[in-house]
Amino acid sequence: MPRMQYRTEPFEHIVMRDGVVVVAVDDRRRVGLVRHTLPPHGEVLSMPGGLVEPGEEPPAAAVRELAEETGLTAGTWQPMGTFAPMPRSTQLLHLFEAADLTHGRPCPEPSEIAQGMTLEWWPPEDALAALWDGQLKLSGSALALLAYTTRRAR
Repeated sequence: MPRMQYRTEPFEHIVMRDGVVVVAVDDRRRVGLVRHTLPPHGEVLSMPGGLVEPGEEPPAAAVRELAEETGLTAGTWQPMGTFAPMPRSTQLLHLFEAADLTHGRPCPEPSEIAQGMTLEWWPPEDALAALWDGQLKLSGSALALLAYTTRRAR
């Protein structure tokens, strides 16, 4: 069997901060989706989430992003795993389930205000249908929804 030859030139990769995605689950077991405009994708549905700030731990980033984008706070948090969303990227995506929700007022960052974020509640099976018909197109949201519905089915 021939030996594999490995490339010795520099490995091209993208350096990116880690991200978080939150599956917010209400008392009727619906999931929270945020409808917003995201250049260059246009109008999208996504789970609340964003980048981890320098010096911030992923659980704290999840709490912050959920509050900023939806006004929600959660009494119960469950980590759902950490994934590398893209090959050749340093970014890790940390997924969380948030339940026992309390509604408050969203406090989006200035860049998020222009996106026109609106929180909608979807039954998980309808959110899955939105994924398959292209409405839920961001990879982190797709992965978080699939992780949540798979865990729920077990």
